[in-house]
Order: sequence, then structure tokens, then C-alpha cells
Amino acid sequence: MEANMAKVDAQAKRFVTLAKKYGVEKNFLFTTTFEHYLMQLNILNDLKKVIENEGILVTKEYVKGRENIYVHPAVAEYHKAADGCNKTASLLMNIVLKMKSDDKKDKNNIEKFLDEFKKNKKRAGDTDELS
Repeated sequence: MEANMAKVDAQAKRFVTLAKKYGVEKNFLFTTTFEHYLMQLNILNDLKKVIENEGILVTKEYVKGRENIYVHPAVAEYHKAADGCNKTASLLMNIVLKMKSDDKKDKNNIEKFLDEFKKNKKRAGDTDELS
């Protein structure tokens, strides 16, 4: 278990290192998404502990004392959380790669991002303006 947490910590450090390399480690979108990613990793770790301690299968007693065997609900939640974590990791990579400064003159990537966001919003037919 501790070996897995060491791998998780190493992966998290890689994201921060990459963000620093491209100068986005203090970017609001990166930091909030990274915090979300860390929370998801903690949830995955907790669910994994539950599955390891309680097993993959659970039994429930129903009519006339008969027991039915089911997959532990934590297994389904683990898969949902893992899927969300993978999507968040992908989003982090996209944030780092899209927000990196290719041009030293470009000091405000967030304005560029918001402009692109507004264009995409208009293309989608949403008329609400960003303030």
C-alpha cells in the first residue's frame, strides 16, 4: 500500500515539475484542478483500502433468509473515481500545454484562454457574456 502511495506522490510531483517547467504552477486553473486531482487520489486510496479490507464480494440476506452475493459497492465507486481521476489528469496536461508561454512577450495567457473560451461559447450558441 505504501509503495502505491509513493507512486502517487511521484506522479503528483511530476505534474508540479512539468507545470514549473512551463511556468504555469501558479496559474489559477492549474492549481484548482491539481487540488481536485489530489482529492480524487485520496478518494481512490480510501476506496482501495475498503475493498482490500472488506473484499470484492458482499452478501445480503433477503427473502426466507437466502443470501445473495453482490460485488461490493466500493468497486463501482472506485471505477467511477478512477475514471474521473484520469480525466482530471488529462485536463491538467491540457492546461499545462495550452497555458505554457511559447512567446516571452505573451505575459497574460489567461486573457488568451478567456478569449478562446468566449469564441467557443459563441460558436455553441450560448449568448451569455463573460464579465
